[in-house]
Amino acid sequence: MLPSSASESDVLLMDGPKPLSGWLWAPSNWPDGLLLAGSALYGLNGGIFFIFSICVMPSLAAVSDSEGIEVMQKINDVIQNAWFFLVFFGGFFQGIALLTILLRQGKSARKYVYWKYGLSSSLCYIGGCILVTVFANVPRNNALAGMDPSSNEAATYWREEYLTKW
Repeated sequence: MLPSSASESDVLLMDGPKPLSGWLWAPSNWPDGLLLAGSALYGLNGGIFFIFSICVMPSLAAVSDSEGIEVMQKINDVIQNAWFFLVFFGGFFQGIALLTILLRQGKSARKYVYWKYGLSSSLCYIGGCILVTVFANVPRNNALAGMDPSSNEAATYWREEYLTKW
């Protein structure tokens, strides 16, 4: 049973078994379920990056170098928690699972309505979020963690490397 707001064209877009719940948006197969989970995880990660870029980093740049470094060192310690890792790496594993399913099915993956979105969003997340974080941001964070916030070396690194490239 479809909701009363569903039209004939909505029903035609569904190329596969009807959702068990009767709601058009409920996933009816693994790839659609993974895509729904990925949408939530990618959205949460996007929010983290958005707030960091428009609020946290400009705020840290507005205070003294030693204060900014100290707070960033604390942020880098605090953010390493189960909730962050669940969202951050959950998106990674979701992306890998979805890519594996879609690539193994080859042309038959096209039976899923949103397969192109799943493929492209997984690749973008893995490339743009995971790889950039692992190979650019984490090394910067590790370098900053080992510095004395009141040193000239830390202040130079903070202004010339960290704030400009984060």
